[in-house]
Amino acid sequence: MINTLARRSPLGRRSTLLATLLCFTLLLAGPASAVEDLEIEADDFDGDGRAGVVTYRGNVVMRHQEMTIHADRMRFHQTPDGDPERAEFDGEPVRLRVIHESGPDTRGQARQIHYRFDTEHLQLIDEAELQQGRQLISAAHIDYNMPTEQVRAQRGEDEESRVRTRFQQNGEEENGGD
Repeated sequence: MINTLARRSPLGRRSTLLATLLCFTLLLAGPASAVEDLEIEADDFDGDGRAGVVTYRGNVVMRHQEMTIHADRMRFHQTPDGDPERAEFDGEPVRLRVIHESGPDTRGQARQIHYRFDTEHLQLIDEAELQQGRQLISAAHIDYNMPTEQVRAQRGEDEESRVRTRFQQNGEEENGGD
């Protein structure tokens, strides 16, 4: 029945693809506890089960705990045991949002974002911006430790590259993530 729906309508094909993606990700990931709070959606993917690497393409959305990342492309790496290890995102731009239990959300964007599952550490690379509350940081490279909310920003190699911080008025918003 699924094959019949997939041949008849684009919606059926998309549902079949999403179901296949979910099954493939769970197969690679091993025990359910390792991916309990992890969900990935995309238009398509290529996977290598032996290498533990999956590449997702097109409208990629990864949700992990309180974080959501939107990208054009994502390379998902797993340990030999099947646990999530790291994810590398590319986009124009890649956008992220972290919802905090207390205080304002953290939002960010960059052309590349790298995420480590074990340390919950984010690297925003190339035209990086990170907004925490009313503070907006812009730099070539921003490291963000999610558990501690510590931030380190670095300028690029270009002589004119600088780290910039902007303090915004109440109610002013940026477009740095979803």
